[in-house]
Amino acid sequence: MMPGGDLSTKYPERMLYGILPEEETAALLAARGWDATALAVLEKQVKQRFNVTLSSSTGRVLDAAAALLGVCRERTFDGEPAQVLETTAVPGTATLWDREFIQDNERTILSTSALLREAFSRMKYERTADIAASFQRTLATGIARSLSWPQKRKAIRKLP
Repeated sequence: MMPGGDLSTKYPERMLYGILPEEETAALLAARGWDATALAVLEKQVKQRFNVTLSSSTGRVLDAAAALLGVCRERTFDGEPAQVLETTAVPGTATLWDREFIQDNERTILSTSALLREAFSRMKYERTADIAASFQRTLATGIARSLSWPQKRKAIRKLP
């Protein structure tokens, strides 16, 4: 969810809250200077699905990760949060995290909220560069895996 619609692309912390609307996220934003009124508006928008846009874009997930890690809290040009996240990851060591998938009829979907929760939990004890690198690796391999599953199912159905 994109609380505030396109405003979430300019301020990716809004996108973070739209994907991960939990107490920890609100506490993180409060620690970064968000006032109680702004947080209350975000909460109300997300709970009531008022003035929100739905998005399944990987770019928005990368924006949320950049916001979570605090490396890009305001976009000043198109693609900036994802580019800053990528630059942050360069000196990092990428490990593959556990991934959570959601089965929806014929689709297999990578849970990006679970991935952001994992990144959030690692902020206490891992370097930002390592989290950025691991987040991107896990996201990319999760997407690749979810795309390959339908093909495997179709191939299995064709067997006699």
